Amino acid sequence: MYHRIATEEIDPWELCVSLENFATQLEVIQSNYTVVPLRELVDRLQKNQSADNLIALTFDDGYRDNFTVAKKQLEQLHLPASFFITSQQSPNHFFWWDHLLALVFQAATLPSELKLKLSEETKHFSIHEFNRRGLLDQLGECIKGCAPILRRKLIDQLRDQCKLSSYHTPEIMTADELRILSSNADFEIGAHTINHPALGILSREEQKIEIFDNVHYLESLGLNIKGLAYPHGHFNADTLSLTASGPLEYALSTEQRTVRNSLRFRLPRFQVTNTQTADFEKTLFEWSAIDR
Repeated sequence: MYHRIATEEIDPWELCVSLENFATQLEVIQSNYTVVPLRELVDRLQKNQSADNLIALTFDDGYRDNFTVAKKQLEQLHLPASFFITSQQSPNHFFWWDHLLALVFQAATLPSELKLKLSEETKHFSIHEFNRRGLLDQLGECIKGCAPILRRKLIDQLRDQCKLSSYHTPEIMTADELRILSSNADFEIGAHTINHPALGILSREEQKIEIFDNVHYLESLGLNIKGLAYPHGHFNADTLSLTASGPLEYALSTEQRTVRNSLRFRLPRFQVTNTQTADFEKTLFEWSAIDR
């Protein structure tokens, strides 16, 4: 599982892989494994066929560098990949973690205390108790578990307190870029909910809206949607039954396992980080040995 192919000075959640490392990682993968479309891998699992030595490449969130950077590298090597997209591919897109990162690290100075007014309580975060990375982690854990509407409000609260009127967040793919990406038969577009919530904290009805309104949005762009990636890898029993009862054919978690003996709507994945050749080869070997 990849997120971004980019180089950022600050990358606390290890979402970025540099172009150089991405290129060498693909070479290592191609030299040691067979890269197949994700839907082919799912089909093999359904037929109880072996998936040994097979790898499927996935990208979550729809960052624009997937289109401007990753696409070219994948096409040069003729490698298939799947891209999981939220409904926020618009000028009004909102990935709360990018805004939080910018507010904490791009502000020249921070107030001595930050406050988040939640539905039933106010939480206080003292800048003296944490360095900026520690503060980011504490704020992130608080915001991650909130409903999408409240998350926007909390980011607005922090923006006012940090007095940062403008800041940079990474671009995401446009609808036209998604269409161009999907025009390559090797590339699949999948669903990733409307607002990227932790699905397991939502009611069944809220989850249904998040999942299937996202599917309908992507289909309105002319895209054929068969798979879903759970944001944050978060799900519960309602999530599994909803995905299994609708038009989707599979769903992905972030459980760190191989796909051997996996359920179709709970397929595990490993997150790839910005590692160089030797470390990446070692990591791949360790991953492939899990569940043997």
